[in-house]
Amino acid sequence: MNIEINAKKVVTDFGGMTQTARLLTDNGVTISRDAVDKWRRAKRIPLFHFARLALIAKKRGQRFDIYDYIVEIEQQK
Repeated sequence: MNIEINAKKVVTDFGGMTQTARLLTDNGVTISRDAVDKWRRAKRIPLFHFARLALIAKKRGQRFDIYDYIVEIEQQK
C-alpha cells in the first residue's frame, strides 16, 4: 500500500489557500497562493513546508497530527 498526504485537508485546516500562503509568508517562508494551490492539485506538500506548518500550528495552539493527513492508497494489480 502507498500513502500520500491529504494536502487539501491540510490547506483547509489552515484556512484555505490564501490564508495558508499568508501564514507561511508571515513566518518567514515566502510563498504564493498559486504554489499552495499546486500542492492541493498534486496531492503533495514539500516536507519543508509541511514541517513549517506544523510549527505554525504549534505556535497557534492548533491541532496538527500527521495521522490526520495520511491517506492510504491501494495499489492497482
